[in-house]
Amino acid sequence: MKKQLILFGIGALLFDYFYINKSCEIKPISLSFNPFTKTTNTNNNTTTIAVQNEENNNFALLERYKDQTFYEDHFVTELVITGNNSINNYNNDNKENGNNEITIEDLAKAFFTSPVFTPELNLISTKTKDEINNQMKFIVGESIGPFEITKSENNEILFHAKIGANSLTWLKVVKVTKNSLSKDYKSNNNDSDSDSTNNKYELHFGSALFDRSLFGKMIMCTFLPFHYIYSRYLLAGAKRRLQQLFDNK
Repeated sequence: MKKQLILFGIGALLFDYFYINKSCEIKPISLSFNPFTKTTNTNNNTTTIAVQNEENNNFALLERYKDQTFYEDHFVTELVITGNNSINNYNNDNKENGNNEITIEDLAKAFFTSPVFTPELNLISTKTKDEINNQMKFIVGESIGPFEITKSENNEILFHAKIGANSLTWLKVVKVTKNSLSKDYKSNNNDSDSDSTNNKYELHFGSALFDRSLFGKMIMCTFLPFHYIYSRYLLAGAKRRLQQLFDNK
């Protein structure tokens, strides 16, 4: 049994490196972990969360709560939609508003209906994939299981799960121009400066854990390596789902 577990672990690491990192190009932007630092918010049972830097609209939603969390991560990947008419065709058939660009609603639907998230969806929610795709608008107040939408601004959305880990989940989509690609991503992807297509997007995914007792932090620490890898899989799954939808692959 021990041998099988070791082989499984090695296989998972190899898959993560060659498929998630190399093929899907999931890049870590930031990772913050301070288990021994007391954050400013000590009330873990609160049903509301205080917002930092509310006046700064350019400040990512997840980062606004950094003073209240002891763990935070942020991943990004670049999505290029091939074919001149693929986005237009998809949106004309499926969108009432005629928007010809990938929106945060598209990313959220792809994230929660991807095959990677399916096992978790079946465990935490009674919603089906069809209900998520056809009924949800991803506006404040809607929820998928414990994930309740608490903030939605333009091209990003924030979920707060008050049950269990008391965590935040964040998604953001950015239409890329020649000079708009994230500096951190650009430094790891030399091909990103190419302006060969107008259908290029950044997909962002992040999560954070709210402050708790030192013992609680230590318990959560045991799951963080799994969470780190799983988060990369989730973003890769959402990216693949969007590729299938917009490229009709």
